Amino acid sequence: MTCCDTTQAGYARVGVGTMGCPATIEVDIRPGLPAFTILGLRDVAVRETRERVRAALLNSGHEFPLQRITATIAPPRCRRSAGHSGAEDFTLGFALALLGASGQVPAAALSELIACARLSLSGVLRPAPAAPVTVRRAEQDGYTAVVLALADVADLDAAAVGAGVVIVGGPTLRALARLLAGGQETQA
Repeated sequence: MTCCDTTQAGYARVGVGTMGCPATIEVDIRPGLPAFTILGLRDVAVRETRERVRAALLNSGHEFPLQRITATIAPPRCRRSAGHSGAEDFTLGFALALLGASGQVPAAALSELIACARLSLSGVLRPAPAAPVTVRRAEQDGYTAVVLALADVADLDAAAVGAGVVIVGGPTLRALARLLAGGQETQA
């Protein structure tokens, strides 16, 4: 499926790390009038997340699907605790799941990955306060890879990384998408 193929549907999920609350973001794309609905976040957080993800995708050279997009976060305790500022922790997860559901990166590459970085409007990955906690919990939560901003990779204590977890550091959403699609980019 290509991003602009409005006759096919797509689905992807990706883990996200927030303070003490690992969560899963799911995105479903269907043919229909263009809409981007995020379920479960508060009104301000929904609006902010939608606009951040849309801007980051477009500014990173990706296509924003002009279809019906529905996204959600599970479990509910995470989405309820994401206030105005906490919603920023979910932006990379939403962007990756959207890229997977639209076929711009392989959705299968996202299923065992947990994203823990904030996403700027330009698509630059920024450090997240939950990075150390997320890395320590990744293996016990069933993830095999953790995506971090490069600054968090540099600050990471090697002893905190589980044996079965790969740390992937990325400078931008574009570089991370290229890596997930099989290209060569920064990996720690």
